[in-house]
Amino acid sequence: MDLLDLEVSDVRIVGIWGEGGVGKTTIAKVIYEQISSQFDSCSFLADIAVTTKQLGGVQVLQSKLMSDILKQEYEIDHVAKGVNFFKEVLQNMKVLIVLDDVEERSHLQEIVGEKLDRFGYGSRIIVTTSITSILPEFISRGLVHVYKINMMNNDQALELFRKHALRSNLSVPGFDEAAKDIINSMNKIPLLIEVISSLLDRKLAGKLIAKEKPILEFGLHIQEILMVSYEELSEVQRQIFLDIACLPADVDCRIASFMWHNPRFPPSDGVDALLVKSLVKIGRNNELRMHRLLREFGLQIIQTEDHLDPGRRGRLCNLELAWNTKKIEMPHLKVLNLTGCADLLISPNLSSFSDLEILILERCSQLMKLDTSIRYLKRLTSLNLRFCNELNMLPIELGHLKALKELLIDGTSVQEIPVAVVHMKQLEIFSASNCLQLSHLPDSLCGLTALSVLLLENAKITRIPVSVEKLGKLQHLSLKDCHWIERLPDSIRNLEWIEQLDITGTGISKLPNSITCFRQLKVLKMDYCFIRELPKEIRNLANLEELHASYCKSLKGAIPTAIKSLDHLRILKLGNSSISGLPSEIISLSCLQTLDLLQCNKIQALPELPTSLTCLRVSSEKMKALPDLKDLVKLEEICLGNKDPKELICASTWKKPKARLRDPLFVPIGLPKLKILELSHSKIINLSFTHGPLSCRHLKKLVLSGVNLQEVSELPSSLSVLSIQRCFSLKGLPAVGNLRTLSELNLIQSAVEEIEGLEGLISLEILNISYCEIRNLSGLGQLRALRSFILSDCDALDKLPDISSLKMLNVLEVQRCREIHDIEGLMELTSLEVLHVSECKAENTREVQDALKLLMARSLNS
Repeated sequence: MDLLDLEVSDVRIVGIWGEGGVGKTTIAKVIYEQISSQFDSCSFLADIAVTTKQLGGVQVLQSKLMSDILKQEYEIDHVAKGVNFFKEVLQNMKVLIVLDDVEERSHLQEIVGEKLDRFGYGSRIIVTTSITSILPEFISRGLVHVYKINMMNNDQALELFRKHALRSNLSVPGFDEAAKDIINSMNKIPLLIEVISSLLDRKLAGKLIAKEKPILEFGLHIQEILMVSYEELSEVQRQIFLDIACLPADVDCRIASFMWHNPRFPPSDGVDALLVKSLVKIGRNNELRMHRLLREFGLQIIQTEDHLDPGRRGRLCNLELAWNTKKIEMPHLKVLNLTGCADLLISPNLSSFSDLEILILERCSQLMKLDTSIRYLKRLTSLNLRFCNELNMLPIELGHLKALKELLIDGTSVQEIPVAVVHMKQLEIFSASNCLQLSHLPDSLCGLTALSVLLLENAKITRIPVSVEKLGKLQHLSLKDCHWIERLPDSIRNLEWIEQLDITGTGISKLPNSITCFRQLKVLKMDYCFIRELPKEIRNLANLEELHASYCKSLKGAIPTAIKSLDHLRILKLGNSSISGLPSEIISLSCLQTLDLLQCNKIQALPELPTSLTCLRVSSEKMKALPDLKDLVKLEEICLGNKDPKELICASTWKKPKARLRDPLFVPIGLPKLKILELSHSKIINLSFTHGPLSCRHLKKLVLSGVNLQEVSELPSSLSVLSIQRCFSLKGLPAVGNLRTLSELNLIQSAVEEIEGLEGLISLEILNISYCEIRNLSGLGQLRALRSFILSDCDALDKLPDISSLKMLNVLEVQRCREIHDIEGLMELTSLEVLHVSECKAENTREVQDALKLLMARSLNS
């Protein structure tokens, strides 16, 4: 997390390097889950080494990346086309991308490029690899920060071994000493420890202790270790293991399971047995995963089946080889996947596939009609029509699909749902998001009595039928961006099992009284609505965990005291609304972690807040005093003030304080877990950071804005980002030379005249100085890590130091600094990619003109 440094707005790669099986992918997945919500879009590209070995593998990865980022299906048919498209789409987006298991440098370049110039500010790319030659080229240009995974220590390895061997962390007498020998023979690699320890039950553990059955005696050879586990499998389990080794990465387990459906085999002979033995894993979205080492081991076994005649093998994992083999019969077809068949106008005749259970026609962009033979699919449980753009009608024959559990029509042109859906008594999931032509829901929807998920985001529907009350098992209802819906029917009172309700972006102005019947509701989202008040009856939503009502401009008055009954509330977001205050009873919300009241300009003061808070964001034009923070020791993020900290004033509207402040604020900050602090209050004149056990030793980002701020104490050395904005009374900063980890420094509309200790910022990558009274930039030439330097509207500055040592500099902009007459060392900047010099005396110098010509030549050559 330190290497990712999310508070910094640069673009960077973090490489996770280590031997196969040490846990690189596991770490990447955990980090991805933790931080993905902080980005505009995200994508996790798994098993890149395996995928790129398949025909068209790079295009598959590029297509998945763009589909994830754009949140809609997109197919790339040429690698070069993908590279160019990335540049057009991603430059203004803050994205998180994980590239898992990269083996070739070219694959990294085909996805992220050579210069990271295709991504928006703040983007992060995480790369896992076991190949040391993948990242050095990027490291040499300062684009990569590498995290090397060290081997587990003895205690960690023993704990992992116990967990899988004994199914607990409890110790068995004599077990540990015997286990240590096995652990050492596997070089403490987590994957091998998991696989081998999963073989042991208590009986085998006893034999191991008694030395009756030594398990491993052959040292470090991974293939032999994996063979021990493989040979413990039954014949059926072996065949399933080899099947999975051939499947694409992250295939849906529900689809793959049809390959092994046989009533003669007990459940223990299926995937469950492989899960117990740690040979496969299943992800949150049913992805069937197998570690690369295990996959390669399985493929080697398959290749020994008949290396002379591949056509006689039970599996063909090489696509080119498969095309040249004469073998294909479908007597009992269960899954038909025609994803991306762009030339398909009408679905094929399906009458002969009576056993079909899953039909996928996703991204068949020309599909206009479903063949009437679909009525014969009596066993069909899932029908996926997502992003079939030309499909504008569903046939009435769907009513014959009485076994259907999942119907996905997102992104189609369907205009209405046929009445015949009333017969789909087993349907559990109906997803119709982004069906822009869908304008009507039939009353027959009430027949879907098994429905648990109904997603209608961005549809043109104008009302929810009263018959919705019959959907007694509904758990998740999303009407997000259904702009024409103005009310919810009172009949929704019967949806007593609903857990998530999203009415964001609708025309709804009042919550019906019946909503208080939602005893199981956990998440209520109504951002960008016309809601005028939160009803007192909200107290009945006893299980509510999240309440989102940001940008509800009509939401006025104080929040009702009834909110004190929401014992499970974790997130309360009311930003950009017109609420006037919070009740004192809010302190009783012992689970509350996030309170967001940004730009709630009617609020004058806050009551005492619960100590459970980790994120507090409050700003109001009428805020007279800042809340007392001393007891909120769990806070990690604070944004407080009477102005929007992101708002900047043009130069022509500068207004320096004329009179002495009444009731000025002196703000001491001492919060041990604080990572982000943004203060923007006009009454703050002094800011100090306490020392000792309550010091802000983890503070990463500090943003200060206040026209009357006069003094700031010594800054925490942990800072990565420092931004000073609209501080017209602040003429001096404390010395910054101790900020060895500072990556970004912004001085915007500030009276600061000199940055003392600038040369000590050895990690500084971004420096932005605009509309300032800066007179001296001594030390600038020593910032060897600097990649972006923007200087504008600083008329008091007449000279820049020699910058020839800034070999990492990519972007240099000097604009409207009229007294700067020379930029010395410009031609020595070998990494420079962007140069803008305008409205200053240096603009027409020979050195600037020669540098511009050199950049043009580089651009043409690339």
